[in-house]
Amino acid sequence: MALAPILIAVLVFLLISGGGDESIPSRDRPVVDVPAGVQLGLAKRFRPILRFDSAEPWRPLNVDGFLDEAALGSPQALCQRSIPGAGRCEPVVGHREFDSAISHFRLGGENLYVDIAGSRPNGLDYRSPNQCPRSPPLLDCNRDSGSAIYYDVVGANGRYYVDYWWFYRYNDFPRLGKAAACTGPIRILCSDHEGDWEGVTVVIPAADANRVEYVDYAAHEGVFRYGAPQLDLGGPDDTHPVVYVAEGTHASYPSPCQTSECQQLARTVIRRPEGRHDGLAPWGRNRDAACAAKPSCLLHLPPAVAGGRSWNAFTGLWGRVCEDPTASDCPLAGGPHSPSTQDRYRAPWCAQTVAVSGQDFDKRETCDEATPGAGAEAIPGLGTITDCRTWSGSSAAVVACDPDTLAQALSSDQVSDRDTITILVEGVNQGKTATPGVAQYIAKPLRAPADLVIRGKVDEVTVNAREPPGLAKDLVQARFNQLGLETGQEAQIRIRYRKAKVRVALTLPSGQVLKPRLETIAG
Repeated sequence: MALAPILIAVLVFLLISGGGDESIPSRDRPVVDVPAGVQLGLAKRFRPILRFDSAEPWRPLNVDGFLDEAALGSPQALCQRSIPGAGRCEPVVGHREFDSAISHFRLGGENLYVDIAGSRPNGLDYRSPNQCPRSPPLLDCNRDSGSAIYYDVVGANGRYYVDYWWFYRYNDFPRLGKAAACTGPIRILCSDHEGDWEGVTVVIPAADANRVEYVDYAAHEGVFRYGAPQLDLGGPDDTHPVVYVAEGTHASYPSPCQTSECQQLARTVIRRPEGRHDGLAPWGRNRDAACAAKPSCLLHLPPAVAGGRSWNAFTGLWGRVCEDPTASDCPLAGGPHSPSTQDRYRAPWCAQTVAVSGQDFDKRETCDEATPGAGAEAIPGLGTITDCRTWSGSSAAVVACDPDTLAQALSSDQVSDRDTITILVEGVNQGKTATPGVAQYIAKPLRAPADLVIRGKVDEVTVNAREPPGLAKDLVQARFNQLGLETGQEAQIRIRYRKAKVRVALTLPSGQVLKPRLETIAG
């Protein structure tokens, strides 16, 4: 679907010049109010392909239809958090009444929450009241009008940020393995909750609005970037990023995990398990014809003006809040907030990660409108070493990065072959992105023995490796900083097992051997 050349030219000028509509939440950034027709065209062209795990029961909901389920005998409830005791909830009789109700509350109802129908934990006693064909394990409609995803498009910094969101009834963290990692005293780590907002952001250069540059995949505490050459892009024009949805948690990944031992990189007392995401159950509305059937599977997020009548302006929680959080039938966390209150919606050109080193947590943010060399304390988020971290998600086995080059690239849509970085894995070039200053290799964590070569202007390398098979099921993230490699230079990386542990070492052109800093990223 090509966009009108004249309209594209006008929008490119606006994007580069920094003009925009101040009504869009911008974190003090210049943004462009993209016309509705252009938004829809971009949203259709880059609409993600959702592939669910074969055991996942829930599907993305049309939120209006979800709020209208009272007419089908299955109402949600709108509840006050601050008033204990009975009688504090009222049934939601429809989406229009819901929008009207929250518009009367100060700040859009920040003291409210939606109690989702279903009495057993994680809604496993619940079935969608809509009459639609479904087969086990589905509890919601997969292909009819009750299933939809939402979009919003913002222009800034020479790019379009095509932001996609979808909503599930329940987040049910998987109970993996005999250790029952999400039960007992460590159950609180697993963060079950009613309601679940998830999604991805597809980023495209305004000067070439027919190609993907990179995609932000939201996964738990972080938003991680993956370059288009590393992604599975579907559709007739290879413009639709494939999203593998984790069972239960619904975290978004660019590649599948087909075992029952999927893990997050984050360690908090334990290495947190992740739901399997085998991708064997495609969403029933992935195909263009199924999506186009009215009402469309692709809907624009309602406006979120403070005090306005829109469920996207709701500042309460989309899920039950328990009076007794220790009760066995209680979700472990309140539901999520509406998209309009979340960072990815408010500033889709920024990505957030949480660095974990020992017991220390350090939340980082990096933004595309970057100033090379600025200090980490600079506001807004600027070109520092943290630019590299957002490319080191759990699906990337190796990332090589030069933060200054990357920061310059993220403040422009210009691409220079001079800044290409190469990652050779056993002699094969595996590292490719469309963004100068960074190269990724999306693969499972590497096992020893493995030999890598990093070539080009590089200051930081991250390697995800797995401990010896049969001895541990742990992951190691090895990070090398301040390498100072220049264009044409290369470093050697060796991954070996010694004394039942994985060892990663990097040799500089000078012959100096470096040991990594071991840390991880919350994901």
